[in-house]
Formats: sequence, structure tokens, C-alpha cells
Amino acid sequence: MTDTNNSPAEEQNQNEPKAAVPKKKSNSFVLIALLLLLLLAIGYYVFSDKKATNEEIITLEQAIHQSDSLYDELKAELANYKQENEELYSQIARKEAELESQYSKIKRLIQQATKDKAARRKIELKLKNLGLELENMRTYVDEQTLDLNELRAENHRLKKEKELLDKKYAEELEERKRLAQAGEDLLSTNEALNKKLNTASVLQAINIKAKGLRLKNNGDRRGINSAKRTEFVEVCFDIAKNEVCEPGANRFYLRLISPSGAVVSDPNRGSGKLILFEATEPISYTTSKIFEYGPSVKNLCMEWYAYPNTPFQSGRYQIELYNKGRKVGTYDFNTK
Repeated sequence: MTDTNNSPAEEQNQNEPKAAVPKKKSNSFVLIALLLLLLLAIGYYVFSDKKATNEEIITLEQAIHQSDSLYDELKAELANYKQENEELYSQIARKEAELESQYSKIKRLIQQATKDKAARRKIELKLKNLGLELENMRTYVDEQTLDLNELRAENHRLKKEKELLDKKYAEELEERKRLAQAGEDLLSTNEALNKKLNTASVLQAINIKAKGLRLKNNGDRRGINSAKRTEFVEVCFDIAKNEVCEPGANRFYLRLISPSGAVVSDPNRGSGKLILFEATEPISYTTSKIFEYGPSVKNLCMEWYAYPNTPFQSGRYQIELYNKGRKVGTYDFNTK
């Protein structure tokens, strides 16, 4: 039988190896834990870096989309305003230039951020700047939209005012035309009435007589038929009653037409030219005289003397009398 009773020395030897085994296992556990922590840290770093990179790419894509969308939206709106408001063309053109400047600035930031992905700090800073620019562009869109709406409202108001002014001007122009036409009609009516009045007031000569005369030594007048001995011709007439013509001065014109058909005239003795009513070419007259017309006036006479330059001829003479441009009487007489 084996003796189970051991000595103290033997017990001590048996206990020493048993104490070394737990120490070895504890070291292994610590090493494994450290490795796991290192792997977790590396994984987290890689994941975080990948996530941050993805976020940057997404942000750039959003920036590109948002800037293009805003640019296209405002560009189309400005084009629409420019088409509908030609009078605001210069103002809208300036706003387009401002828009192009904003858009170009954003595009440059996006291009720089895209090329510098490796430089995190630069990218982050540029993305912040890009965000500010996008916010500025949104603010600009809102301001310009409000500004353009105000311009459109003002333009609409001005158009309404212009339409009212144009309508008022057209009405005034039409009224002026109407008044001018009424004035012309009135003038024409007055002219027609004046013509009628003038025609009605013409004094007609009646009981016309004409004869050749010679003065005696005692001053008496003697009728004579000889052309060579005739010193002057006397033409006398009465005036027909005229209720239209007012009493007053009236001029009568005498045309003495010789047997040869020529009008006897001498500018040095009062002969001249006369334009008949509604005529354009003047005619010659021999002499004229003003009479004071009245209802009781009768036997008015006019004379023409034969001076050396206008001797009387034998033959038939014609007498024509005119008043206010109208022929009012005729008479013929013969000389031998």
C-alpha cells in the first residue's frame, strides 16, 4: 500500500509548479485584449474616415446640385422678366451679371474642393465657404425675386398709367379733331353765308345811259356823235333797291371797251386791275368811283376824258359796270 503521508518538503515542491501556470494564462489574456482594442480602434478609424469621406462627397454633390438649381431658376426668371418688361432691360441685365458672378464664385469653390479631397482641413474650410456662398445665393435669389416682383408691380402700375394717359390723349386728340372739324365747318358755313350776303348786298345798276359830250365855251355840256369831236364820255345809272346792303360807301368800277375790243385805260388817270368774285385772274378797268349808297340815291354818273393818248374811235363802245366783284350792268353806244 502506498503511503499517503508526505513530508513538508515534498508538499512544498508540489505547490511551486502549480502557482506558475495561472500567471502564464493571465498574460495571454491581456495580450489578446490589447489586440482586440487595437483592431477596434483601427476599424473605427477606417469607418470614421470612410464616413467622413462619403459625407464630403455627398456635400459636394449637394452643393453642385443646389448651385445649378438656383442658377437655372433665377436665370429663367430673369429671362422671363426681360421678355415681358423690355423697358427694364438694362436693370435686368445688371442683375444677370451679378448672378453670373455669384455662380462663377461658387463653381470655383466646388472645383477647388473636388481637387483637394486629400486636404481635409482645406476641404472643410472650403465647404464652409461654399455653404456660405450657397446661403448668399439663396439670399440673393430671394432679394432679387422680391426686387423683380416690385419692379414688375411698378412696371404694371406705369403701364396702367400709360394706358390711361394714352386713352386720355386719344380722347383729347379726337376732341381736338372734332373741334377743328367743327371750326372748319363753321368757317365754311360763314364763308358760304358771307358769299351769300356779299352776293345779296351787290348793288345792281339800272337805267344805264352813256353818251359822248363836248364842253361849250360857256361850260355847258353838249351831246355829240362824232368820235373826233368827243371830249369825254359820261355814264349815268340808278341803283336798284337793296334791303340787304347797308347804307354807306360803295365803289363802282367802269370798263370802257373800244370798238377794237381793247379796254380803254390809263394808269396815270386811275385805271387799274380788278379781280372778279371767285376768279383768280385780274381784269383791267377804265376808272372807278365811290358813291354813298342810300335808298334815295339816284342818277349816279362816271366820266372818262379823251386825252391825246386815249382818243375816241368811231364805232361801237361797250360799257360794263362792276360792284363787289360782280358785273352789275352793261350798255352800248355808237360814235361816228
